[in-house]
Amino acid sequence: MRRNRFIPTAAAIMILSACSPAQDEPSFNPTPRPTRPGQAVIIAGDHNLNRDPRDGEYALQTSAYTNGGLAAAGDGRIMFQVVYGRDGRIARLERDGRITLMKLGNVPTQLAVHGNDLWLMSAYSGFDLTKASLATLGQEVHLAWNSALGETLSVVTPSGQPVSKAKRKEIADSLRDARFNLRSDGTPIIARKDGQLFEVPRKGAIRSWHPEGYDTALAKVSAGTSFDTTYVAGASSTGEMAILGRQGIIWIPRTGAASGLRFPEATRSLPPWTVATQLKDGSTLLLGGVNATQRTPRPALASKDKGLTLLPWGEAKRCDEFDGSLATIGSAIPGGIARLPDGSLAISDKMCGRVYSFRMPDNLARNP
Repeated sequence: MRRNRFIPTAAAIMILSACSPAQDEPSFNPTPRPTRPGQAVIIAGDHNLNRDPRDGEYALQTSAYTNGGLAAAGDGRIMFQVVYGRDGRIARLERDGRITLMKLGNVPTQLAVHGNDLWLMSAYSGFDLTKASLATLGQEVHLAWNSALGETLSVVTPSGQPVSKAKRKEIADSLRDARFNLRSDGTPIIARKDGQLFEVPRKGAIRSWHPEGYDTALAKVSAGTSFDTTYVAGASSTGEMAILGRQGIIWIPRTGAASGLRFPEATRSLPPWTVATQLKDGSTLLLGGVNATQRTPRPALASKDKGLTLLPWGEAKRCDEFDGSLATIGSAIPGGIARLPDGSLAISDKMCGRVYSFRMPDNLARNP
């Protein structure tokens, strides 16, 4: 007697479903976020690509090589500078994981955000400080040398008196390779390589800034050598800023006197740390400290009361060895760093052409 095999349609579907991936599981997540302490994720940049990024494409599927500059708006959207042919663009990472390319000002190497304003600064060939509205993309050039504005630029003393033409030129020439960030009131603060500070009180004007105790702290940290500024950390939740240099770091509180920490002699023969950000416990995270030939990671914490401590985040990682650990963050050559509203941090990596987001570990190592 012949027997026919019969499998009900519903049963067949159940069997196939058990053997196949769930249909509602996306194969590509365009908006990854770190979900646990000590985790790092890639949020922009494919290091295998070396081409101009395209407007509207997913950030994870485009090139994110940069000359520097990264900042975050209050809504969590991240802006970072990208190489774009011979020109430059600012890429804004949108909430859906795609990028919007914006041409703003010249080719900035530093970015900062206050409210709805994006500030862009370039100080490697001439000098340019531009403010752009994130709502309208309208721009205002606040400071510029080697341009028509430079002829009428007002440089004033702390009391508001204009300086001589010769002094103005001296200050202009000294701002090459300067660093900047924003004070808690939104005022741009510029730090020369020697650590001297200037504020931009209004469009077209610049004046020297001497916070309480800063000159004393600078003299202590520099100890007769050049401070060699490498980064200015914007105001923390308490309003404190930090000025990072090869020789050490200086903290400027919203109120009260500035204080400084001189780094140990052994650190000064190594590549300097190049970005810094304030943490909730009052310490300052230092990253960078590597270059193309010296790749040993040296992530560190700087603290007023505990000094300088290195973080054991692991051995150096190549671009093709990303594993979600903080070793990748320690190995990066950063162009900028920013705090995000959810408590995570974002950092651009000039070596691998990426932007990472990461969370600090719960227990910070305190080994000197």
